[in-house]
Amino acid sequence: GGDAVWSQNGAILVAGDPAPGFPGAASNTFNSRPTMNGNGRAYWVAGFNDTGGTSTQGRVLYTSATAAAGDVQVVLRSDDLIDGFAIDRPSGIGFTYDFSENHAHRILDLLLDTGSASNDNAIAVDSSLVARQGSPSGVGEDWEIFDSVSINGAGHYLFSGDIFGDTTTDEFIAYDANIVLREGGSVAGRGLTSPASVVALSIDEGGSAVHLWSLAGGATELLFFACDAADPGDATLMLATGEGLDFDGDNVADATAIDFNASSAVGPGLDLATVGPIYVNVDIDEGSGSRVAIVALPRPLCSALFLDGFESNDTDRWSVTVP
Repeated sequence: GGDAVWSQNGAILVAGDPAPGFPGAASNTFNSRPTMNGNGRAYWVAGFNDTGGTSTQGRVLYTSATAAAGDVQVVLRSDDLIDGFAIDRPSGIGFTYDFSENHAHRILDLLLDTGSASNDNAIAVDSSLVARQGSPSGVGEDWEIFDSVSINGAGHYLFSGDIFGDTTTDEFIAYDANIVLREGGSVAGRGLTSPASVVALSIDEGGSAVHLWSLAGGATELLFFACDAADPGDATLMLATGEGLDFDGDNVADATAIDFNASSAVGPGLDLATVGPIYVNVDIDEGSGSRVAIVALPRPLCSALFLDGFESNDTDRWSVTVP
């Protein structure tokens, strides 16, 4: 009956249990947003009460290498310091986070105890702040709010959100804290016309990325794949709402994509593997009404062969792309 996190090993932690990693009578008050990497390591956000009560006084990010009770460790918690700022109580650990597959790097959306609501939201990579609300974004406007996050084993990362300024261009995607794509731009010939927002994104271990945009309040959704996460504007359109899906390879649409179900309320909306298809949760119509489906989209190949004999400052280079 308690708010719990479970795995193939059974219940890991249940509300009312002693809070792992905390002294004295501290209790667990909730468990949410569980994720797991390819090695079976589990992560989730939990609440705690210092004196054993049921109300949440702070949040903690937990991990378990074996996804089992008795193997739970604290990654980060309210009151911990990041670049001199304490993580706020009671909700300083945001529900948006990601870990690399090798567990070497992490990225989190945090609320800090800065004394002001105008500069307390931040993105932390490992143990450092890389972007904070109210601080310069590098494109003339300050960071405002943050949404989706993703990081890989090389320490490269993506995050999305808004910057202060013109609302027709304020939505962005940043790579390693540098804004590389904005609302109002164009990807694969499709305009990111305002109002446009990033629904979800993910970077893989090889440095490729997917990003999903919503236009006109969700009337149109566009999923893109970029071979280079540092340049998400140079991408392939994988699927858009209203387009057909060919399940049997006969070049005839068997269904129409109606909606992407990329909700961050239960976990990351997209999670791109290094090899294999791009899996998405969508609503489809096969002619008899809406149904929910998991669809595997063939992953574009990114290999390119560059001919020898050109200097690094050459502007004219031959290339052959594998079809």
